[in-house]
Amino acid sequence: MPPENLANRQGLSYTYVRQTIHMPGLAQMPGAGPAGTPCVFVRVHNPYELEIVTWSCECEGGLPLVPSPLSAANAAGLNDNRILLSMTISGVIPVPRGGGIGHVFVMSGTYTYGKRQPEGPITDYKLGKLPYETHGVSDNYLPKENFVMGIIDPVPPKPKYPLENPSADTGINQEATRQRGP
Repeated sequence: MPPENLANRQGLSYTYVRQTIHMPGLAQMPGAGPAGTPCVFVRVHNPYELEIVTWSCECEGGLPLVPSPLSAANAAGLNDNRILLSMTISGVIPVPRGGGIGHVFVMSGTYTYGKRQPEGPITDYKLGKLPYETHGVSDNYLPKENFVMGIIDPVPPKPKYPLENPSADTGINQEATRQRGP
């Protein structure tokens, strides 16, 4: 069998998912009182954000190009808001291609970053860029104007016949009181 030509690698598939978790620093505390008593929200710390980047790739005929966990902004001497907290990288043992000539390489990883300053729940959202794209990473972002209210929680119409007392006790506490006696 001739040696594999690793210079002729071909990317078969790349996926790249960036997820931001915004923690506003609030804790939900159930209120004491009759059924229907609303919860209260208490600030327990300042807001913070995590960013999780999950990627996977499959490459034929050679090792794939994978995203570095290190920040390009830090390497360029610019201030970066992200600090690498943890990383995992996985690789599958190279699988022979059909016909037994060459291999398919499969790798994946997850990088978790803490942000020095939270950027807020609605901000311009950077999406990243795949290794074979020629345009700059700054072209791949979702502007904050594209976050539209009402998509996941549309305002329902007012009910024709509203409940008379929506916070009234459902009778569960009354039944428990009857069983215990006066």
